[in-house]
Amino acid sequence: MKQYNYWPNFSITIYQYCVALFNCCAKPGYRFAGIVLFLFITITAQAQRIATIQATTTGKEKFNIPMQVNLDALTHVTDSSLQLLEIKNGKEVAIPFQIEGKGNTRNLYWLITPSTKTNRIFELVKATSTSSSQSMQVEENNGAFSIVDNAKQLLQYHSETVYPPKGIDTAYKRSGFIHPLNTPSGHALTRINAKDHYHHWGMWNPWTHVLFEKDTVDFWNLRDRKGTVRFEGFSSIENGNVYAGFSALHEHVAFKKMVLRKPRSMKFKP
Repeated sequence: MKQYNYWPNFSITIYQYCVALFNCCAKPGYRFAGIVLFLFITITAQAQRIATIQATTTGKEKFNIPMQVNLDALTHVTDSSLQLLEIKNGKEVAIPFQIEGKGNTRNLYWLITPSTKTNRIFELVKATSTSSSQSMQVEENNGAFSIVDNAKQLLQYHSETVYPPKGIDTAYKRSGFIHPLNTPSGHALTRINAKDHYHHWGMWNPWTHVLFEKDTVDFWNLRDRKGTVRFEGFSSIENGNVYAGFSALHEHVAFKKMVLRKPRSMKFKP
């Protein structure tokens, strides 16, 4: 039995009602005429304005647009002392946001909601932050982890082994896959165990031709009993007001003399 690591990182980001395969500044398919930052050190009776962010959209968006800025380029004020406001009809409206720190850099994330207005103005201020429950959560239930938005399930990731229907060869069993992946209205986009494809498990990640020690291993066709993929563990789980996610490790197992054990990072963020 041999073990070694080889899988590269694989990132999936899920924002509220918006699926993206990247850490993004804007949703693909939508063009911004520009994003302009204005920096201020203005003291008011209630808050200290740090920056004004102006985003120009088409005004025809149907979905939320995920936004990201380098927070440390704007301020070094602590996370707990920040608020994000949108100026609507002359009024300040608090906007949910999320701060992520990676290494020595902090990024600020929020969502632009659909509107016919093309000029959107946001203000980052130093003020007493109001605590609120995190709308995006990773929840565990009976061996599966769901990403939910205000109690609405967006997807379910299976960490425990799931077996095929009774009477079907148990060689088809599998863990480490996504099902269901749901639309915002709750319709499932994935399926498992079709009668002519019992080896299909929603969104999964097997390779068909992997060269290992002068032998070719097939992790796709489970019936051939050459190999399979198993859930190994989580390295991180994140919750927040803008996105939620986790990083998982998959174990690729070759059914002969050896075990292929490779780390595969899967990150889900809304």
